[in-house]
Amino acid sequence: MLRIGEFSKLSHITIKALRFYEKEGLLMPAKIDVQLSIMKYQVITKTIPETIVYYSEVTLEKYLDMMTYIPSIGEECQKLNPDLKCVEPSYEFCEYLDGEHKEKNVTIRHNQAVCEFGKENDIIHLKKYLKQKY
Repeated sequence: MLRIGEFSKLSHITIKALRFYEKEGLLMPAKIDVQLSIMKYQVITKTIPETIVYYSEVTLEKYLDMMTYIPSIGEECQKLNPDLKCVEPSYEFCEYLDGEHKEKNVTIRHNQAVCEFGKENDIIHLKKYLKQKY
């Protein structure tokens, strides 16, 4: 079992963001050590609806590079598909493709949900995610 601070470091998500995700019911701890906390939790399974996403895969030197890479992918998709609209409310996520935590040379897939299929190029790809439980 990991403490929230340890999980924060491994996932590169701030503790504040983790607590927000928990409050919104998006990311719930599987188990709480009652000796460390008086709060009670239960696991909630979320169903992700079927959706179309544009995505791009890349290997970045470090996680922080996502902050410049992700906006550039959005701009590339917008240039390629000027009429393509993102779903409302906005829904995007990153997948970490290395299979384990790495500090350098991390491979990610950034996904942004959109309303319909559009044009693809060597950077921007589109696919349909089927309904899944997490």
